[in-house]
Amino acid sequence: MFAWRLLSGAITVRSAISKHIPNTPSECPLCGFSNATIDHLFIHCTIALSLPFASPLDYRVQRTTLTIQELFSEWLNDPLGMKKFCFGSTLLWCLWKARNDVIFRYKDINPAQIISVATNLNCDFLYPLAGFEDPSVPLFKTPATMVTTSWSPPPSGFINSVFGCRIHVSQGINESLEI
Repeated sequence: MFAWRLLSGAITVRSAISKHIPNTPSECPLCGFSNATIDHLFIHCTIALSLPFASPLDYRVQRTTLTIQELFSEWLNDPLGMKKFCFGSTLLWCLWKARNDVIFRYKDINPAQIISVATNLNCDFLYPLAGFEDPSVPLFKTPATMVTTSWSPPPSGFINSVFGCRIHVSQGINESLEI
């Protein structure tokens, strides 16, 4: 139902309200910058851009002109089609709920929480409907494509940094940047 409302433009966003009610703010309540259209709120807002990329969808918006119709079409035409569409729709629903909390309950937006709630909802409803037996199995990544990473300390005399380079203690920053 929510996906249908998005596709038909039946979501009450600020840009639509401001056309009919004078002096209504039309900027996005999440980023505060752009006109809050459906496409902006659910695809192009900085918060919306981060959600599908940081979520199990691992989806990055490539075009600044992408519409909600095109987004749903891309998800449905993917080899994992219905799974991506279901999870993506759930993610957008959770974004909508979080947006409403920002406006009506004065809460801060928390992208990690939005992804967590969407993932839990998806596991609660998609797995039983699709006949999956184990909800702990990742939705979109098979064990063959998952990469196991491990941490190891830097070599003696080096310091690891958070921006992905090593600095040799005795050589200083200028001489020892290894990226």
